[in-house]
Amino acid sequence: MRAITPSTPISTPSATQPPQPGSCAGTVAAHQLGLERGATASAADRNEVAALVGDLEALAPPFEPYELEGTWSLVYSSEPGIYRSSPFFWGFSRLLDGKNSPTPVPGAKSDGLADGIYAVTDALGLFYTVGEATQTITGSSLVSEVDLAIEPLPNLPPVGRSVMTSTATCAPTATGLRLTLEKTEVKDSTIASLPGLGFLSDVAFPTQNAFDAVSDALKLTPNAHTVSLISTYVSDALRVTRTEDGFLFVLSLIHI
Repeated sequence: MRAITPSTPISTPSATQPPQPGSCAGTVAAHQLGLERGATASAADRNEVAALVGDLEALAPPFEPYELEGTWSLVYSSEPGIYRSSPFFWGFSRLLDGKNSPTPVPGAKSDGLADGIYAVTDALGLFYTVGEATQTITGSSLVSEVDLAIEPLPNLPPVGRSVMTSTATCAPTATGLRLTLEKTEVKDSTIASLPGLGFLSDVAFPTQNAFDAVSDALKLTPNAHTVSLISTYVSDALRVTRTEDGFLFVLSLIHI
């Protein structure tokens, strides 16, 4: 896809004028234009965004959990597979922590098994498109929704769509939220209308029970259904979130 050049120039505050959170947030938002939420970002792009986000985080006011409430839309992901903004994949990474891929996987950022699986999934990106990715946070829950469209052939209309919905209970911490993954569902699926795929209609995956069962059976990371949302910057317009595995996500507030 054609990259869009940001219309807002990236400026460096002068030595006599301290940087302001608002201007830094605007710079971060402008620099993400043309990166397809990070899906098409080069290594240099990712390094530059990481540096700009670091500048913004340095100006973050004291964290208040209530500021996370509302519906937030993903505008940047440090990971090429932007579906990883769903906390389900944070738990999946934690579940496989310490396990290496049996063979090297091209494109994987490490020899970890989870990274290998993500690299394979990302390589299939020619056949699917990730639409809007949102997180809705209330006082006690987080609901992540990721729109997926299946496109088996380039330049042709999708053959089906679905919304991957992950639900977690949440509790405030000093740095963000502690999430307990409950279930992941395939909702509003038109894919289920295709021959042989009717079973995908409103499928619900019991994340907590399944992760615990797999962990017990295969001696994997226990309690992988609990993950941390680390809020390093939040305003009434922009939120920066990091995970324990080093994922970086920038989201904009849609509505409260």
